[in-house]
Amino acid sequence: MDFSADTQRGYVVSSGSNQLVRIDTATKQITGRAHTGQRPWLARLTPNERLLLVPNRDDSTLEIFDAQTLAPLGIVGVGEHPEQVVVLPDSSAAFVSAADAKQISVVDLKRNVLLTNLQLGGAPHAMILKPDGGELYVTVPDLHAIEIINTWTTEIAESMLVGLAPENGVLNANADSLYLADSAAGRVLPIAIGERHLALPITVGREPVRCAMDASGELLLVANQESNDLAVIRLRTSSLLTMVPVGSRPTDIVSLLF
Repeated sequence: MDFSADTQRGYVVSSGSNQLVRIDTATKQITGRAHTGQRPWLARLTPNERLLLVPNRDDSTLEIFDAQTLAPLGIVGVGEHPEQVVVLPDSSAAFVSAADAKQISVVDLKRNVLLTNLQLGGAPHAMILKPDGGELYVTVPDLHAIEIINTWTTEIAESMLVGLAPENGVLNANADSLYLADSAAGRVLPIAIGERHLALPITVGREPVRCAMDASGELLLVANQESNDLAVIRLRTSSLLTMVPVGSRPTDIVSLLF
């Protein structure tokens, strides 16, 4: 789901019925519906909260809705079977990953048109945007690398080898360090992103697939899918504090803000 900044509205898609649904979080009631294309993957609210973006996986399109009325505003063809969507902080453009096409599609949200398709050497997994919107980091496990996209020029600026199979990652609070989960090696890879310097890896559990920060920004949390545990890393010392057993094959992490 995606939520409005005041958390009063939630947006979710139903891939089985091809619908976009708006929910009032206080009353838990549905307050709006809209028909989408075939097999919508997620709903993404733009930072200015004016638009809702829905990638339709079977149609290979990005559908654009008015966030207030849920009225359709446009449909843009993107890479085959789109999944994830990242939007620039000024809401001017969206970056849409398409694993089957090995592409990142860039959509102009002011004109509702496709700007370009950026061809990758492998299937994209996670997209991690710097807070200022200047760079987008795309993990490509097939290449053992991340592709670094300059969002101002909408081009791939650099490719960086970063381990065996980088799956997912997160930036620290200062956005100067990127932490990547290397699922094949059972490690977290710290990168000083400004210098493009890879620091010593931190060993965690088996098949780490997701990283997240705790609310304080002092701890890195890593979900290990094969060893069924959560690794807790102290960022100041880059040291593993503990491993917490959790349920079978954890896939995601949410950290409360209090």
